[in-house]
Amino acid sequence: MGRLCNKEVDALAQAQLEKIKEGFVGVLETCKDVESLEDVHNCVNKGEFPNNLNALQRKRLVAKASQYHMVGEDLYNKGKDGVLRRVPNKSEIIRILFKMHE
Repeated sequence: MGRLCNKEVDALAQAQLEKIKEGFVGVLETCKDVESLEDVHNCVNKGEFPNNLNALQRKRLVAKASQYHMVGEDLYNKGKDGVLRRVPNKSEIIRILFKMHE
């Protein structure tokens, strides 16, 4: 009954929910990229490429890897603002998603 009484508040809540969903989808799309981040990690850390890549794919991987740096055992992404941001590993991504979802 409360939601029916105040359609304006309901509309605002729905709009906020949509924003949250959009942000969560963005995070999930990033998670799909985890495998390629492992390739970037191996390229930056060891100079290794996956065997299944052709020359063009290797070139693209090198271009992507140029945005990343190793600091100790951790992979960092250098943003356009010059700030290094640590890239979470697979297990951390799952934990982060659950924390954010709570």
